[in-house]
Amino acid sequence: MKLIAHTRSRLLRTGLVSIALTLAMAGMAQAADNGSIIFGNAGPGQNMSVTVVSTTGVVRTASVDASGNYVISNLPAGVYTVSLSKQGMVINRKRNIKTLPGGGDEVNFQRSGSPVANALKVTD
Repeated sequence: MKLIAHTRSRLLRTGLVSIALTLAMAGMAQAADNGSIIFGNAGPGQNMSVTVVSTTGVVRTASVDASGNYVISNLPAGVYTVSLSKQGMVINRKRNIKTLPGGGDEVNFQRSGSPVANALKVTD
């Protein structure tokens, strides 16, 4: 009789722990799904990074890859300033980038000296 009561108690505790873990993981997954993403292209170059700063003080930085691409994820929804830096010095900035929960915003940078910028240059 004691063995049956002990087994039931153990099964009940195991079941409750399993339910608690499942609920906790579901909450974490939902929080991850609600994070915003800022991504884009900064053009080719070395030693470049992109930093986002929200109006509420959230700051995140990502390196720019060899193709000029970057991704900054798991951002809270808000309004951001996105800055492109080369060797630690800001060379371009975009302001008032608004993100929504679970959304993605593309922010591309055109740097002077890039083929696109030179093609758009107007001369007399």
